[in-house]
Amino acid sequence: MKRIIALLLALLLALGCVMAGAEETETPEMTPFTVVCETELDEEAAADLLPSILPKLLQGIMPNMDSATIAVAQKFLPVISNLKEAVAFDGTTLQLDIMLKDVSLATLTAKLSETGAELLCSLIPSYKLTVQAETMNKLMESMNVQGQQGVQLSIDPEALSTEMQAIVEKYQDALNAVITPGQPEMGGFEYADVKFNVMTPADVDEKALFSVIAGILKDMMSNPAFSSALSSLDQTNGNGLDMSELEAKLAELENIPEEEFPEITVYVYKVVDEAGQAADKPMLISLDVDTKDAESNIFTVNMFEAEDAMILDMYGEIIEGQFFGLTLGMETAESMVLYADLYYLNPEKPLLGETITVTPNPEVTVAFDDEGKTVVAVEDLMQGTDNQLKAELMNDFTTNGVMTLLNSAMTAMPEEVGTIMSLFMGGAAAPAVEEGEAAPAGNE
Repeated sequence: MKRIIALLLALLLALGCVMAGAEETETPEMTPFTVVCETELDEEAAADLLPSILPKLLQGIMPNMDSATIAVAQKFLPVISNLKEAVAFDGTTLQLDIMLKDVSLATLTAKLSETGAELLCSLIPSYKLTVQAETMNKLMESMNVQGQQGVQLSIDPEALSTEMQAIVEKYQDALNAVITPGQPEMGGFEYADVKFNVMTPADVDEKALFSVIAGILKDMMSNPAFSSALSSLDQTNGNGLDMSELEAKLAELENIPEEEFPEITVYVYKVVDEAGQAADKPMLISLDVDTKDAESNIFTVNMFEAEDAMILDMYGEIIEGQFFGLTLGMETAESMVLYADLYYLNPEKPLLGETITVTPNPEVTVAFDDEGKTVVAVEDLMQGTDNQLKAELMNDFTTNGVMTLLNSAMTAMPEEVGTIMSLFMGGAAAPAVEEGEAAPAGNE
């Protein structure tokens, strides 16, 4: 129950931040919007990886994880792959809807009122929570204070920026000499459905590059502005920042034989018109890093920018024979779409992908149906003295909220959710549960 209240308060604080942002602008009302978060999971590949990865990830929590536990975790993969979260804001009311295959599992709704805010949650469907503005302010202040505790940094961003600019200018000529552009090549090159007609390669003097980087880092460590910032970090992290150890590592870097440095090649792709003028966008910068460990062990980094899109992707064999890739992207044509794809072993299909779509939508409306609901003040819950109220909320949660959630999940994915429920119920077939019935023993 505490987690449900915490989720509601988190949604409430999010609404408070949204409305606070609106108040700071000239227009008092924000444009209504929707947000959709979707997950893509390669279930077969993830199931194969779980036996080797899960025990390591949960070693501190479950040091003796057995095969039965891993088998249960594998059953959750289809559910995870079909989860979707949707947020809607209509100018005054914010709602989070957690869905499985487009079937709603649970909703959290928050609306600002004259005295504070009101909250609804489908997991406690018989109640409406209210919270005073003073309580909201205290919660936000508390979060701000907690976020600052232990991070008392004596950092002057303006001073650091000025000093950094001076250090980089000192090494500017050396940096320019690191890269030697080659002859532009005409041809048809394509990336992210964009066609480029000119590619300019450039060779990198790897040892010179690392020497410049080492010099910049040394100057930063000896600079009073940076040393003060590093000292403050040392005080907050408690790990002890050993400057002599860092200097020794830099010395090792400078003394690495030239033949052991990775080979770096840069390729710049542009679109050039008939007059020979290159457009600023779109542009693609590609870096190939050959670690020399194996003939095929090349790691590639691409940085792409267009008028309405940006992509950063990196891929290759970090360990020989094991492909790894990561793609981060943003599109802003109509909606703002943010996405991240993680690849492992299979370069053709992401192991895990996440997409977030933010769309302005003046027509969106969010219902706030509080008819017939019992009103409970969050302040009373925070005092923690009314055990009867806690018991009533918990009863509503277990007999109505959880059962509705489980029935919705069974509707969305009956076979998969039924298998999971039977595993938790000792292998028995998962019964259909009607709203209002008590939860089976041991499942509260």
